Amino acid sequence: MKISIHSIAAGVAATTLLLASATAHATLYDFDVTYNGGAAALDGGSANPTGTVLVAGDSFDLDLHAANNDYWTLLANYNEFVPLSFGVNESATRTANITTEFLLDGAVVHSFSDVGVTQEFVHVGAQNWNLVAGLVFDQVHMSYTLNSSTSTNSTINSNIFAAFGDSARPFYNNQVFAYTRNAGGVPEPATLALAGLGLIGLRRRRR
Repeated sequence: MKISIHSIAAGVAATTLLLASATAHATLYDFDVTYNGGAAALDGGSANPTGTVLVAGDSFDLDLHAANNDYWTLLANYNEFVPLSFGVNESATRTANITTEFLLDGAVVHSFSDVGVTQEFVHVGAQNWNLVAGLVFDQVHMSYTLNSSTSTNSTINSNIFAAFGDSARPFYNNQVFAYTRNAGGVPEPATLALAGLGLIGLRRRRR
């Protein structure tokens, strides 16, 4: 069987069109949430995660901010696999790129990055956090890209706070995250260190 140059060219063109179509379909969602110590709310202009359908190639940026000049202090070492994630309707095996940054006053103080990680769960955004006591931050930024999935869709069915039945807490199993209301502004690092030690001491006395 002879294959003409025209046939090859047509095949290449069709493949290019298919790839371009897939790339064009990829969507980036921006989810912006503010937490005030007792409740969370989507910021004005934020996309609503509930009902959002992710397909391979789609991605989202999730920004979780402490309200005003508030901040979190980690009172003890923390090791959890699903601290910040969205629940989804479809159970599937998914491969994704996930980067999570912890920021204080706009500067990155800690980060995790997973490339091509494969997960078999009913949530997206799950990542292992292995954090050391004393970490202070006022913002968490997560970048998630869904590379592939055994399900056609990944439909988000809850926000990050409701996935585990506790709408008042921003992180799963977060008893060791102390939330500080700070109307006077984010304190200097030395002040933060002293505050963290004081909170840890108070927690030990309570035990």
